[in-house]
Amino acid sequence: MGKRTTKLDRMVAVHEAGHAVVAMALRQAFERVTIEPDLPGSLGHVHQPWAKSVDTYSPDGRGRRYIEDRVIVLLAGHRAAKKDAGRAAFGQGADRRSAVELLFILSGSSEEVRAWYALQEVRAKMYVDREWHAIEALAEELLRRRRMTYRQARNVYREAHALPPPPGS
Repeated sequence: MGKRTTKLDRMVAVHEAGHAVVAMALRQAFERVTIEPDLPGSLGHVHQPWAKSVDTYSPDGRGRRYIEDRVIVLLAGHRAAKKDAGRAAFGQGADRRSAVELLFILSGSSEEVRAWYALQEVRAKMYVDREWHAIEALAEELLRRRRMTYRQARNVYREAHALPPPPGS
C-alpha cells in the first residue's frame, strides 16, 4: 500500500474521532483509536471490545440501550466524516453492516430494523453535532500521534469540553 495523502489521513482521523468521541459521550470505553491501517481492509479503527454479557431482554432495558448505543457509535464515524467533508465520504459499508447485524439481535423484522436504524442515524447526527468541537480536537491529535489509548483520547475529550467552542461551531 502506498503512502496516504494528507486529505485521506484527515478523513480517516475525523471518521475515527467521530466513533471515539461519541463512544465517550455515551460512556462506552474502548481500548484504542488509530488512523493506522493495521487491520485487514481498515484505514483506521476504534478497538471497542464487546461487553462480556448483554441481556437484550433485561426488564430494565439496559441490554437494548447498550446495543442502540453501539449502533450510534458505529454510525457516528460516517456522520463526522460527512460533516467535515460536506458530503458522504468513505467507511460507511462495514460500519453499516455491523449496525444492522446488531439491530437484528433486537428484532427479526426487517421493517423494524430499518426504522430503528433510521432513528439511530438521527441520534448519531445529534451526537456528532453536539460533540463537534471534541471530534475536531481528537482528529487533530490523531493526525499528530496516529494512535491513542482510551486514556489519551479521554484527556483530549476533557480538554475540549473545558474550553468554550470556537465561534460559529
